[in-house]
Amino acid sequence: MFIYDELKLYSKKEFSASYYLKLIWDIVLSDIYFVLGAAKQLQLTIIVDYNILYVDASSNYNLILSRKHKIDFGHSLSLCEEFTIDMLININTELKDFSITYDKARYYYNKDTFDEGIVELEANMSANISQVEDLKQKLQHILIKEIQFAICRNVFHLDIDDEDFVASKTHADYESVFLYSKNNNLSFNQSIDKCIQNNYVDKDSKHVLKSLYELTHEDKNEQTPVN
Repeated sequence: MFIYDELKLYSKKEFSASYYLKLIWDIVLSDIYFVLGAAKQLQLTIIVDYNILYVDASSNYNLILSRKHKIDFGHSLSLCEEFTIDMLININTELKDFSITYDKARYYYNKDTFDEGIVELEANMSANISQVEDLKQKLQHILIKEIQFAICRNVFHLDIDDEDFVASKTHADYESVFLYSKNNNLSFNQSIDKCIQNNYVDKDSKHVLKSLYELTHEDKNEQTPVN
């Protein structure tokens, strides 16, 4: 079966959306701390292009921050010169309770051409400096499946719309659970249940995800921790 035969390859960090998100987060974390302390209402834009990561923030049409980071992740997506991640996040730092809603979180591409596509996120959030970990985890879980589908399509050249949809979705679910386990210091099996409770994965996926983990987690090349 495709999923079982190939997952040892896919569980390596170079093909992992959770590892890719970790690399992004390591770069933008200090910028996020800065902008959360700089304004009560702000618009944050994070764009990941080929070899460059942009971070811009404004408040009331005044620019607070504009950074351009050169990146060399050594990840399989780094080979995709036309692939982009585009995040637009409106943040209110005044409210006490953390919350997030999103209008768009999707991997877009032209399936009739060789289009590497774009992962777009538009979100509204209430968050302050003390809630950066909440901000991180919610953003990562919104993005992770879409990025993994992009890896399946662009790196493994899978038909994620039809013939290889089940295999691609299973690997995206696997990445979502793996991310949750590392972010929350839980076992993989515990994280499956938590992800089902949080509607990150379907309950029908539980058995196959447990089986896949049992087949791969002792591999010496398994993904490095996300934290």
